[in-house]
Amino acid sequence: MSKTIIPPGIELLKTSAQQLENCIDIFKMHSPYYIQLRDILKKAGNAERIEADTPEIVLYYIQILMLLSLSMHGGIFMPNIRTVISKKKSIQIGWDGGLHDQFNFGVFDDNFKKFASSFQKKMFIAQKPNGIPISLVKRLHQILKEYMEELGSCNKKVAGLIGSKQKLLDALETEETQDLIFIIISCLPSEELNALFIYVQQFFPPNLKLELQGKNFDVTKLFQQSSADLKDLMHKSSLYFDLYFSVRMPIIQHITKTKTKDFMADIIKNEKSYKAITNNLKSLKENQIKLRLDLYSFFVKHLNGLF
Repeated sequence: MSKTIIPPGIELLKTSAQQLENCIDIFKMHSPYYIQLRDILKKAGNAERIEADTPEIVLYYIQILMLLSLSMHGGIFMPNIRTVISKKKSIQIGWDGGLHDQFNFGVFDDNFKKFASSFQKKMFIAQKPNGIPISLVKRLHQILKEYMEELGSCNKKVAGLIGSKQKLLDALETEETQDLIFIIISCLPSEELNALFIYVQQFFPPNLKLELQGKNFDVTKLFQQSSADLKDLMHKSSLYFDLYFSVRMPIIQHITKTKTKDFMADIIKNEKSYKAITNNLKSLKENQIKLRLDLYSFFVKHLNGLF
């Protein structure tokens, strides 16, 4: 069975959905928790902060909202995070540059304050965080609405790729958005994805190195080795897209883009491979884009009633 690469953003969505059960009562209009949240948000225009005495169920809600907002920051399928490791009551996030934050759901402590500071710096670059303002919730509400518009546009583009070999190639030729390029390449079956890495690496300088999560990798050596492990393929894909969109290494970027187009032109001539790509595109449209739209919409509708 062919597999698609699952980005960290999807793990954030999965974790968010799992944690919903811990604050589901807050979605019941006129429940004490709903009223509690509404009263807290009424202070959003003031200099009020989320503090240690914030009710646990409200804290769960805000933490989930932060994760949802982070899940598409920087791109639908390429958010500005590298790793997400979630457990029953906790989550660890690896940022670009190798830094990590972790916190426990429903707990206001130094770990969560540190994450909230990193989060605000990433989401709002010019901001110098001073605690966690209640007004943050209103900003995240707007961000989710913007994400839904982006997803709607992406959904139409993906639908246009299904069933058309020429449109697949045209998307690469016209250098569509990073998200669409990610979609096309990540929908390759794992065998073809390995073949892509092996094919393109032969055109790189033999001493090419790239830093990811604070570590240096020998790119050609790494791409020469096939892998059946999905986690390894995700790791290689992250490196690959860094090369594909690298403005720091324009020659390497040019090699990666042109050789990817050459490879894709050949691969879709194979009906079996093309059918697998098409099936993966359909699956991605249904299980990733729709999943995002449903979850974002759930929160947006709820927040619409609170503001």
